[in-house]
Amino acid sequence: MKEATEKKRHVDSGTVVSVLKRVIAENGRDHIRSYAMAISCLVVVALSTAFTAWIMESVVNEAFANKRADLVWLICGAILLAFILRGFATYGQAVILSKIGNNIVARYQRRLYTHLMTLNVGFSPRRARRIWQPRSARTSTASATC
Repeated sequence: MKEATEKKRHVDSGTVVSVLKRVIAENGRDHIRSYAMAISCLVVVALSTAFTAWIMESVVNEAFANKRADLVWLICGAILLAFILRGFATYGQAVILSKIGNNIVARYQRRLYTHLMTLNVGFSPRRARRIWQPRSARTSTASATC
């Protein structure tokens, strides 16, 4: 367990910020409408959360202080509607942001694949050969040379 934590590399926050800036610069404009939709969904979530907190005062006042059961049903319906709206908005922003993320990952995978296909067949650094070679093949060649 201790070895696993020692092997973790510390990532500098400046590195993370620079990578995020590059990803946003390369992909931000392509997804601006989707980002706007996701932000609007997040605003709906925030507003519905604030509405439910605000309306609870009315529930308590009307139910206990004024003893008006007819308004309590209306207020409870509004709370139910707020939670339904919140659920749809949460789902919408999750779907939109996952589509954006999947699109960005697919774009980088295509770029990497295209780049690798342009390289010569003989391109393979020594370290990459050793990493990609199966362990059984490395041990058999090592025992054969001994």
